[in-house]
Amino acid sequence: MKRVKLLASSKQIQAHLNALCRDIGTRIAATKNEQRAADYVARCMTRIGLSNVTQQRFPFTDWGYDVCELLVHDGQWRAVKCTPVVQSPSTPPKGIEAEVVYVDSGSAADLKGRNVKGRILLIWGAFGETTEKLARLGRCGAAALMWVDTRLPFHWPVAMG
Repeated sequence: MKRVKLLASSKQIQAHLNALCRDIGTRIAATKNEQRAADYVARCMTRIGLSNVTQQRFPFTDWGYDVCELLVHDGQWRAVKCTPVVQSPSTPPKGIEAEVVYVDSGSAADLKGRNVKGRILLIWGAFGETTEKLARLGRCGAAALMWVDTRLPFHWPVAMG
């Protein structure tokens, strides 16, 4: 087996991860945090002696949100912490109010024979596993889709999409 010489110690790597993930945080395209991360990486590259370090700018489709609120009624109204799925459309100005139906992973088998039209589907598992699954969920007539993403056990927002 060929040995590879490490150019950074585990302590240095941890410092970079802390700077990018903890200090700068979520880095969605076109946000201040994305620019902060790009500047950080450029400084690190220059510091180790790379020449002609540049940042490129280009047009792309942007997405963002101002407010994401989920209120659940179980005898009384209460707020539930949530974030929207990247590229999801806006809800109507008055929001969406409907019965919530749990549909496990949202597979074709999970939906078969279920009356989901006009209801909010609560889905357990990863968002966007396949385009076919997303298309099927989009055609099923549900009023809205909510995912409980079990892949990421983090206590901070994680950009997906």
